[in-house]
Amino acid sequence: MWQKHKDSLRREHRKREIEKKRAANPAKTARLRKMAAERLCKQRAEADARRNDKARLIDAQQRARQEQRQQEKEAQQNQKAAEEALRCEAAALCQDYDTDTENRVQRKIAKLRINSNQSHQSYQAKYQAKTDTNVAKQSTPVFADLRSINTPIKKLPSLEDLKIQLQTQVLIADTEGIGHWEGNRNQFLHPDGWKPFIKTLNDACLSSSSSATLEWATVNRFKGEYNAVFFPDDLSIEEASRREFPPIFDRLKNTVSYKDVVFRITRPEQSDDPCKCRYRSLDHIVKEIYNTLHGAAYGFAPVVYGVVLFPALVVKGKQLYGVVYIMERGMRDLHSLIDTQTRRCAPPPLLASKSHNKHCTKNKRLEYIGWKIAERLVPLLYRQARQGVINFDSKPGNYILSAERRFLSIDFDVSMYCIMDPCENAWEPNMVVNMLLLMAHVRCYYAETFANGFSSAMKSLMIELLMQSRGADWLFQSRADALPDFNPAPLDGTSVRLRRTFELMCAVYFVKGCFGVKKATPLMAESGPLAPSLLVQLCKYCFYGNLKKVDSALDSALGCGPPARFFGNA
Repeated sequence: MWQKHKDSLRREHRKREIEKKRAANPAKTARLRKMAAERLCKQRAEADARRNDKARLIDAQQRARQEQRQQEKEAQQNQKAAEEALRCEAAALCQDYDTDTENRVQRKIAKLRINSNQSHQSYQAKYQAKTDTNVAKQSTPVFADLRSINTPIKKLPSLEDLKIQLQTQVLIADTEGIGHWEGNRNQFLHPDGWKPFIKTLNDACLSSSSSATLEWATVNRFKGEYNAVFFPDDLSIEEASRREFPPIFDRLKNTVSYKDVVFRITRPEQSDDPCKCRYRSLDHIVKEIYNTLHGAAYGFAPVVYGVVLFPALVVKGKQLYGVVYIMERGMRDLHSLIDTQTRRCAPPPLLASKSHNKHCTKNKRLEYIGWKIAERLVPLLYRQARQGVINFDSKPGNYILSAERRFLSIDFDVSMYCIMDPCENAWEPNMVVNMLLLMAHVRCYYAETFANGFSSAMKSLMIELLMQSRGADWLFQSRADALPDFNPAPLDGTSVRLRRTFELMCAVYFVKGCFGVKKATPLMAESGPLAPSLLVQLCKYCFYGNLKKVDSALDSALGCGPPARFFGNA
């Protein structure tokens, strides 16, 4: 207690001493007070500056977060727009579809066909009412439906006449037939006037990589074995004229935009070996041009707005030629369409139990998409077959979807594409080959669910076609153990050449497989004298992915089983 009193007295004494000193020197006291006030003001100013800097930093961070949220929102909107576009595309293929009901009906119909020796009449009557209401949405193409498609024979120039016309004219082809360029197109009316344009394309091929974007187009150098394909931008008339590009018109003299066409030219890869050089002899090139114009004239190939034959180089004293096409541009090819739909419907690697039903529904949807795509491809394959076409390179990459949402055929390599005389030869074996090779590609390289739907749509039609194709010995006698060498010469219609080409393509694509491409369902073909024919093995592989599967209707059509009653959807 005394110590506290003592401290208080000491503090009071110190205050009195300080007041005495201040009173004795008022100027110094005023100066000290002024310095203290300035120091206080400075500290307050620094504190205010720090607060302002902190507020500005917070505002900048908030603006950055707002911009980030806005960017994320725009990205989500773009993703939703892309997903909506894909949904619209899928909806065009899957409109008005009841997945569960349709698959139940098709499974019951499949069981009925397998057990066709049993009492199927009562079974058919039991489900007839359900089939009448649902099969209308998902109908199987049958033989009778194909005969209702009109395929008139058109008058086309012969190979000799075409060879003469290509020397002096620029030809076009559409569903109206084959014609040539007319009107005021300056130097482009004659093939010699296309030399600057051809030089521009060749220079772009030699200076670009496999897939590059040029100033005026996107180029894919390896779109096919022998060609490079250019996808030009929407060039104006002035820009096209400056680059010496030909003006493009349809048969009715309407201007065609460059964004609606592609330029396809023989790749300028020179070699002293004729087998390695991309340029070909005159007969070889004219046959390829004829195949392309033939497809455009009958409506199963893209419209050809212009085709020009040009001499390229001389190898070992022989003149070789190239060709440039201006053709209708497709939206996408069948390969990318299948790949897109498969990625959208494929389940994730680790499938949660709660989402199992959802992904099962997606698998059924993918199977239905396969069904609908096959259903839309059948008329195209039928038109090809009725005109005598056998396409041994029938695969998803060689079919495109046009702007009118029609499937069209491309790539008319003469060593794998043959046009038989439709008046002298049956068309059913042609369609069997075209359908079977396409189904085998789908089964081998794409998802099993999609392949099941794709092959199911064609099964009943294939059985009918096989029964009508018994006279094609080259097809029914083909063997899986035969490995003939590839012959690049134009494909003729002899039975030996057709059989060897069929055996070769099956061995290259499905037994050996494409280099670097993973197989979804490998073909384990059987060889030897006691093994079934290649046609039998390929049919069971396409429909079931299993060579041991027993199907009485299919075996009967192939001639390797007991006779069985068969009925198809009417």
